[in-house]
Amino acid sequence: TPPPDWGEGVTEIGETNTENTYREYTRDYPLLSYQAELEVFKAQIEYDSLKADYAGDGRVDELVGVAMDALTSTAKTIRVNREDKPAAVVKAQLRRLTMFHIQYVLKCMDESGTKARNIRALMLTALYNAVNTMDSYYRNLCTSDMALGKQKAGMPGNGEEECDY
Repeated sequence: TPPPDWGEGVTEIGETNTENTYREYTRDYPLLSYQAELEVFKAQIEYDSLKADYAGDGRVDELVGVAMDALTSTAKTIRVNREDKPAAVVKAQLRRLTMFHIQYVLKCMDESGTKARNIRALMLTALYNAVNTMDSYYRNLCTSDMALGKQKAGMPGNGEEECDY
């Protein structure tokens, strides 16, 4: 009796399937090993300077670890801000981080009095948002301090403030 019809790609008994099953995976960024990706990220955020500035503070390594989890993830989506975002978008945002963004995240974590139930989610969200919120945060802080008389305004008409931030 003839074998059942299983559709295309399935061969008769005793025949060899010669269908090409090779897939080419393309990425926006070259595929790096975890160690190579870690070295690139550490250079990007000036890790050695951060470790010197925050000696004894394990949060720098924790933030690096959380960022590396996302940067090396093979998932199609990553959960940030309580929603699933395309992994490529999250990775692109994390690749924009600098030492100043990490300092900003640490400062915000120090100032927060709210108990976090999922610290990893908080850290990933803070890193993701830091790129888009850091400048506005410091500008608002400076403007607020000037209004309270804590800082001096810059030269009249030049639009610049003198702030210690």
